[in-house]
Amino acid sequence: MSKFRLHRIGWVDGAREEVTIELGLTGYKEYVGTNQLPDAQRAVLEADGARVHGDAAAHLSNALGCETVLLTADAQVVLLRRSRMVSSGEGLYNGPSGHAEPSHAGIAAHGVLASGSAASDAALVELARAELFDAMRQEVHEETNVPLDALSQPLLIGASCDSAHKPDVLFLTTTTLDAAGVRATYAAGAAEGWESDRLAFWPAERLAACADEMPLTSVTRAAVACFALVR
Repeated sequence: MSKFRLHRIGWVDGAREEVTIELGLTGYKEYVGTNQLPDAQRAVLEADGARVHGDAAAHLSNALGCETVLLTADAQVVLLRRSRMVSSGEGLYNGPSGHAEPSHAGIAAHGVLASGSAASDAALVELARAELFDAMRQEVHEETNVPLDALSQPLLIGASCDSAHKPDVLFLTTTTLDAAGVRATYAAGAAEGWESDRLAFWPAERLAACADEMPLTSVTRAAVACFALVR
């Protein structure tokens, strides 16, 4: 499965008004074979990247994930408990999450579309930008069964990186459904419902306390912190 590789994220001209995200291409196999290696083996890659390229992440996939704080119409934040079917974080709670897919955006390689035709840098930038936001809405739909037309356009609120250098962009998405409505759609069955085994809600006004009272993934803790800054 194709993934975007994060090279760099930062403020444009240091103005703290516009963010630039520099992306490459990677895949799930590359991610498992680098970022998910045992610490000692990953450290060898990091040391070699630093020695040869001056960048400890040079040999890592750094597949860019995404997660959103999903806010209901009655100001509840939606949390999903990760099931034993997922590869990591079993039993921890997170918001809807996943990865943008270059193939979904029609990108095959730098300068090349999936159709085989050439594309300008500007066209690729626009395709990638749209996929980052579209993928987040799609992940919410597939994990909660909330209809796409009941979801807002995601708002980028931050970014995070875990101890294995796994990066994620963090969003805030609202739904026109209240908590009862989300519970009903989730109970009706979601395309990726197997990823979670329990649905929970937390009042948005008390979300900062959630990290102390519920077992959250590290990415979700970062999303909670970012949410507090934009409220």
